[in-house]
Amino acid sequence: MIKLIQNTLGDKKIIINGKNEMIKWEYIISKLYEKEKEEGQRAGTKLTSKHIYYGNHKMNVRLAAQVVSTSISDALLFTKTKDSSFDGCNATAEFCLMFNNAFDILNACKKLSNTPFNGAITEGDVKYMKHFMKNLKYMLLN
Repeated sequence: MIKLIQNTLGDKKIIINGKNEMIKWEYIISKLYEKEKEEGQRAGTKLTSKHIYYGNHKMNVRLAAQVVSTSISDALLFTKTKDSSFDGCNATAEFCLMFNNAFDILNACKKLSNTPFNGAITEGDVKYMKHFMKNLKYMLLN
């Protein structure tokens, strides 16, 4: 799933979400990666040239998970506060966060976890998970 998300966004460059907002590969790649490279500091991401030129690494789950991750979402939102060229990145940041969480839900293997999405689903989590899945479905289908 996570490889498909990265490859689709990377190939299409722009995806329109359920709110009619643009999710842009450009924010992750040309802007965030280049800014980190230019300044010599990373904003908490693991982006490398392998993430940018992913053609030879399309089947690498680890790289795909690092592209669509909470750290990318956080880095986009943080960079937006410092650089006006990131003003339209909210939809992309939300997209990364939603798919990071969806991947964690589907990939959970622990009974207990520090994050609500990475542990076993319990009776108390069902309502929360249904709400999350409803929002994810809305993002994808509308």
